[in-house]
Amino acid sequence: INSEIEKPFELEHNAFDNSTFKNAILTVPAGTKSLYQSTGGWNLFQNIIETGSDQSGDIDEDIVKNNGFSFKLNRNDRTAEVVEIDGLVIIIEIPEFFEYEGVSYNVISIGDYATKNGKSNPEGSSVTIPKSIKTIGSYAFNDMFIFGVNIPKSVALIKSHAFCSFIDRLYIDSFSSWCNITFEDEISNPLWDANNLYINGELIHDIVIPEGVTSIPSYAFMGKAFDTISIPSSISSISKFAFGVCSNLTDLYCHSANVPTTDLESFDTDIIKNVVVHVPANSIDTYKNASPWNQFKKIVTT
Repeated sequence: INSEIEKPFELEHNAFDNSTFKNAILTVPAGTKSLYQSTGGWNLFQNIIETGSDQSGDIDEDIVKNNGFSFKLNRNDRTAEVVEIDGLVIIIEIPEFFEYEGVSYNVISIGDYATKNGKSNPEGSSVTIPKSIKTIGSYAFNDMFIFGVNIPKSVALIKSHAFCSFIDRLYIDSFSSWCNITFEDEISNPLWDANNLYINGELIHDIVIPEGVTSIPSYAFMGKAFDTISIPSSISSISKFAFGVCSNLTDLYCHSANVPTTDLESFDTDIIKNVVVHVPANSIDTYKNASPWNQFKKIVTT
């Protein structure tokens, strides 16, 4: 595919089929590859080269199969990306590394549209993600019934619609590592679809963000798997859409004596209408006069 667009616009994710995104070579004007790689829709193409570049030298990667997975190898840094997963398998255990032609490759990412042909096992699958994974791609686990999946603390980015699936049990390491993840949108966050949340194997209903965490990223806490949230005194900023569609949330505790820098859209309207906010006694008037905290119907002292 040859594109002469020098300033790429947002492209609908269904403009091309999954096979095209995975296998086609997209040729773009010289000096614009990074723009395409950071623009929605275009960034789903796995092979992008610039006009005038040596294709063989620009893409130093191979697709290989190993134990039921397909991997894209980067021979330069000996890393691999999972590009195809058989969603019909009941137990999906992504390896941390594997050997190919005598070389060990670290598996560091799960690619866009990785679930094979968009199919899933009707009885459900369990998904084990290794601690080497840093990125989970768009639609990586699309339209699946997942009865258990873990997100290791190594994950730094979860892309749009990565977990567009039903999830019964979500396992994470800690809320401090959770707050280090960048979520591209609410549907990238597996909490959106999760029925139950586990920390180190223990089912929880109350989220306690530990002391030392200073910021809460966008789309961090979504869904129905928890009843209360406790924000530590160390918090200094809360990003846009940090809390949304928390259908079972009843109480929010913020222990910071100083009102955190809070985006006007950090909380959705249902939270503002229905959730009781608990703040330090000496700071209650400050919270009641600060946006968007002053929109909450009920603010009380802790």
